[in-house]
Amino acid sequence: MGIILLICFAFGALNMYNGRFEMRDLQVYYDAAGKLLDGESPYRQAFGLSSGFYKYSASAAVVFMPFHALGWWATRIVFFTIISASVAWFLPDFTSRFRRELGFDNKHTSAVVLFTGIALAGHISRELLLGNVNWLLFLLVFAAFFQLRRNEWLAGILLALALTFKPHFAVVLPWLILRSHFKAFTALIVAFFVFLMLPAAGWGIEHTAALIREWMEAMQAHNTGLAESPNTFYGLFSLVTGAEASWVVLFFLGLTAGCVLVWMLSHFRIERKALAQQALHQPSFTDQPGQLLSSNRLLEFSVLLALVPNLVHTDTEHFMWTFPLIVAAGSSWFSVSPRPLVPALFIALALIPYTLNTPDLWGQNAAEFFDKSGVLGLANAALIAAGLWLYSRYRSDRMLSTD
Repeated sequence: MGIILLICFAFGALNMYNGRFEMRDLQVYYDAAGKLLDGESPYRQAFGLSSGFYKYSASAAVVFMPFHALGWWATRIVFFTIISASVAWFLPDFTSRFRRELGFDNKHTSAVVLFTGIALAGHISRELLLGNVNWLLFLLVFAAFFQLRRNEWLAGILLALALTFKPHFAVVLPWLILRSHFKAFTALIVAFFVFLMLPAAGWGIEHTAALIREWMEAMQAHNTGLAESPNTFYGLFSLVTGAEASWVVLFFLGLTAGCVLVWMLSHFRIERKALAQQALHQPSFTDQPGQLLSSNRLLEFSVLLALVPNLVHTDTEHFMWTFPLIVAAGSSWFSVSPRPLVPALFIALALIPYTLNTPDLWGQNAAEFFDKSGVLGLANAALIAAGLWLYSRYRSDRMLSTD
């Protein structure tokens, strides 16, 4: 933890020395909050850079209002410290939690933390450089996931808060229904609308409704031409075929949803089989329905989040949401015997665009190639596939070892 924190602070000091401690994404939130404080709309104007349009709910901007009591310089220091401390604490902590959910013991934990930290380093450094909220939202969403077994109402409220920042998290709504988390689903829907209407306490219902309409317009403008977003499945298809029709987007959305649904249904079938085997006292790996359910739930939830930047036009930092599947890949590789070479090479190749897409290493032209050629989206899909395949191999090895 201390080493990670020192690395983050050293990165911040280096940015200050080089005049790069600007945190442009944070400035968008900060200035949008300032507009609301002045009774104005934060939409349809750029903050900081020409591309710095605010495209989140007014409620999300309200969260940043207290920072105006500190001033812009102190806000950057405080927010950088918050991200750094949360990375230092939760990177190893959540790695350990994910490993427990997947059924791994404490062996190789340090190696997996190191591997995961290296894999996510590029995205975390960008998060620190720009001052965005993607890492903090990831923590919020998985805090909700871990709360589902303890307090579904609280889990739904936490998910609703994340949704007020980025509607991408709506991807988990069908999962909540399929996994019978009806209380969390209800709490999410109710709390989301409550959060959306919170600005009405200060600016009135009519003005808040206008802000919600402007938010919808901002999101629509941001996601026009999805077929041109190179790291999405549609964008990759369009790059190869030149097709940019709306049916391409609908086809890949339907295909992805169908594949995830079939995969989840196979999980349900395996879980029912495990329960039946347990009732019959049949010794096998599948007589552990509790562990099986835990790992299946985490994999499903993680895949849905990891697929978001492959389905929606987003910033590249969103690819850090593949974190749990990177843990699954690293943990499985260290735990199977013999350790497979081909998946290791496959992951190493994927990590080149996934981790190292920075102009500081390759120059601006090469970094733009990583971002705009579709290889980053391919790398993310490859890491998802590698994590699932290696974990399946690990699970099969455990099954054989208990027969």
